[in-house]
Amino acid sequence: MKRISLIPIILLISTMIFAIRNWKAYTNTTHIYDVIQTNNELKIASWGGVLIYDIENDSFGKTYTNLDGLLENDIRSLDYNSNMLLIGTKNMGISRLKNNKFKMPIFTTIGLLSNNINKIVHKDSLIFISTNKGLSVFTDDPAFHFPFLEHNYAMENGLSENDITSLKISDNNYLYCGSSVGLDYVNIDSMNTITAWHHLNSNNSPLPGNRISSISIRNNKIAIGTDNGVIVTDDICNYTQWRIYELGKKVFPVYLDNEEDLWLSYGIWDEALLTIDNDENVGNIAVKMISNDNSESSWSTDSTLTTTLIMGFLEVNGQICAYSWGNGLFFFSGEEWQNKKPNCIISNAIISIAIDNDKVVWVSDGYFGLETSIKGTRGVSCFDGEQWEILTAENSPLSSDNIFSIEVDSKNRIWFGAWQSDAEVTGWMDGISIYDKKTNNWDHFTKDNGLYTNLISQIIMDDYGRMWVSTYDGGVNIIDKNDSLLYKFKLYNDNEQKVLLTFIGENQIFFGSCYKGLQYWNDSIDNGFPITDMSENWIKPQSVDITSGTIYAVTSHETFFGEEIWVAAAKGLFMFDGQYWFKYGTIHKKQVLISNNTWVPQEIDEYPYNTPEYWYVEGQERLYGSIPTYPTALFVDPFNSIWIGTESNGITLYNPDNDKYTNLTMNNSPLLSNKITSFAYEPHSGTLYIGTNDGLNSVEIGIPENANTQTKLNNTKVYPNPFYPDNGDILTIENVSSKTMPRGNSYCNIYDLSGMLVTKLKKDQFQQFSWNGKNNAEKNCATGIYFYVISALNGQTSTGSFVLIR
Repeated sequence: MKRISLIPIILLISTMIFAIRNWKAYTNTTHIYDVIQTNNELKIASWGGVLIYDIENDSFGKTYTNLDGLLENDIRSLDYNSNMLLIGTKNMGISRLKNNKFKMPIFTTIGLLSNNINKIVHKDSLIFISTNKGLSVFTDDPAFHFPFLEHNYAMENGLSENDITSLKISDNNYLYCGSSVGLDYVNIDSMNTITAWHHLNSNNSPLPGNRISSISIRNNKIAIGTDNGVIVTDDICNYTQWRIYELGKKVFPVYLDNEEDLWLSYGIWDEALLTIDNDENVGNIAVKMISNDNSESSWSTDSTLTTTLIMGFLEVNGQICAYSWGNGLFFFSGEEWQNKKPNCIISNAIISIAIDNDKVVWVSDGYFGLETSIKGTRGVSCFDGEQWEILTAENSPLSSDNIFSIEVDSKNRIWFGAWQSDAEVTGWMDGISIYDKKTNNWDHFTKDNGLYTNLISQIIMDDYGRMWVSTYDGGVNIIDKNDSLLYKFKLYNDNEQKVLLTFIGENQIFFGSCYKGLQYWNDSIDNGFPITDMSENWIKPQSVDITSGTIYAVTSHETFFGEEIWVAAAKGLFMFDGQYWFKYGTIHKKQVLISNNTWVPQEIDEYPYNTPEYWYVEGQERLYGSIPTYPTALFVDPFNSIWIGTESNGITLYNPDNDKYTNLTMNNSPLLSNKITSFAYEPHSGTLYIGTNDGLNSVEIGIPENANTQTKLNNTKVYPNPFYPDNGDILTIENVSSKTMPRGNSYCNIYDLSGMLVTKLKKDQFQQFSWNGKNNAEKNCATGIYFYVISALNGQTSTGSFVLIR
């Protein structure tokens, strides 16, 4: 069980490195696996958590994610009984939510066959759980804090196939299990008798197909969808009573409404690609209804039903609701379908983040390949702090949904770099799309305009407003402020030119490739652009660790001694101080490159041997938490900490001031995933955005003084009041209606009841005042009433009081 309270997390991080606060999660909830109704709410299982829809108010509400306590966010099935919501996940078992509190989950530790959940149903106190390894039955006894296992069933004791993908239970206590090899059913009172199990397939019954896509039961009637048609019957044992519809067609899903009319759609779920493979034989028909008298009605995507990717149906207060894969909910009024779509990010596979001058966050989900990706390649999302807006190749002049890089130019236009796609399949184009949101004008820049290729791996802006475009299989292109190609060049001695990124340092320009690591042009851009054949200016570090494999990120860190260049590579984390290369690891804290690919954990003739700078001490937290992984993203914050995103173990925060690491993972923080892809920072709100392969996180890390634009001292408030420092409380004094205290030399004096000055506070990293309950001598202050006086620019003051309790 991995979920822990978030309050200790924040306190832990506060004491170990600095306070970070207000974690948020942004996931896509339009891709829906399951929907159930509980009272006047719909609970929606999506690949981005559990979303609540208020039926009466016709509005979407809270989304439960791992930030709230879910085991994971990829939710496959829901069931509700006795005020307990069971939430089946893709890989982590079942979360149990009651009265808005998470209870002990159901997972393999207590007997579940697999944590990979397909479906959940219940009958009275019995819970039936289908997984990829068989069927588990639990009893939920109120006398116990968690359900206990009754029995497990697999191929050796009743099932025809372990991977049960459809599961329903009838009023007469028959359990129906659908799989890729047919249908198994049994009376739940006889499950332990192998001969009581019945097995139907296309060879021993009129079942039109062996692959069971879905099952629906209403009263005594059952509908079974297959990859070759659907059967409807009142008597599963009497084949003469079977009615077969849509023979030869892939039917998914099926649903019997209160009138026992049959609703269905077409296709087959593809778990490997997380999509519905449409049936080409039905054209653009999205939904069909077959009534009891065999009359039919159908709706195509030419109507108000805009998608064929239907995952299921539900009757909500007499109205049919179709839930879809990518387009939310559709309610049928009797005449037309009405779409209800939550306002959310377009997908979960974040690859690039940029923030424009209006503080709007732009997010893309591109993919390094010709094909569309499983959880990405759906376009661009932009967020103004309240609402998400979606841009796709279908609803805008965006050239492609496979956007690999985003950058904001000096005119606050947004540049979108597209990766190559199979245009015959997707209809997308490659190259660069440029969006001016002020004029709503779009421009495009492609190979026809002079780019080496249309495979855009990265776009960055230099200090002169020029856009540097790294093109895969091509080289580097420089576009001026008038959108004209100014210059282009290839990397030296590289016959592949698989350029992934460019980083412009103070004295060098660094280039990262997909297979040949890093090289750099040993001069500043102030002295001109790189020249391909000027070999004396091109430098490759003397280590194959740096000059081979993939380079994921390069950034700079300013120190008292000058600029450091940090490199995230497939072969490790590296730093260049202008003279020496260093490698950071989990065994040796730090090593220096002294000759051809020779790394040693000290600098010969430069520093004393075996200094703590190069060696870990016992018990010290290590890079990546000592987990085998590699860095994939880098960010240096304004407070001198380096954020190192990894492939599989979250984030390592490195504080050079105290030479310490702090590791943030899904186990000790609200991270949506341990795979980190990108960072972007908005200084005026102090918000760091973290891209992962399962959604977007944000967290407030602080506001630098130069981003503080506040000039007015409003009324101030203090909290918590009373203040309990021994319980871990930090007293906060805020400028009401502002994120910060006034800029400049604002300070806060704390006085005790006698009027004696206890301490003088400077603004914290959030540009407010905070206090730990200690005086100027770092001694604990006693219980009592205290007063504060804030002084700000232009003689502004504010006062207040609070109670400290030990």
